[in-house]
Amino acid sequence: MHEYVMGNWTGLTDAWRPEPGGALVGTVIGYRRALTLYGPLAAVDIRGVDGTMRSVWLTGELLREFARQQPRPGERVCLRRLDGREERFQLAVDRSDGVKTNSL
Repeated sequence: MHEYVMGNWTGLTDAWRPEPGGALVGTVIGYRRALTLYGPLAAVDIRGVDGTMRSVWLTGELLREFARQQPRPGERVCLRRLDGREERFQLAVDRSDGVKTNSL
């Protein structure tokens, strides 16, 4: 369990904070839960193609999409924030049986 301590997360990698149109392409390393002031939150750690580790907070529609597609550790994913004022995302999972995508 990771904790929010004095304004800082312990044990988490840098959070992905995309601008509209921004994307994160990389490999799923694993999932974790973090205890926050608002209760537990889920996150996925992704190693980008440049080797940088990023945590993606799984909340709302993004949590439901990850639960639906269930990318597993070792699988390559592309997560893109769509343009517009709303925080909408597209998730693609590269699997040996093809690429599955869905817009949130």
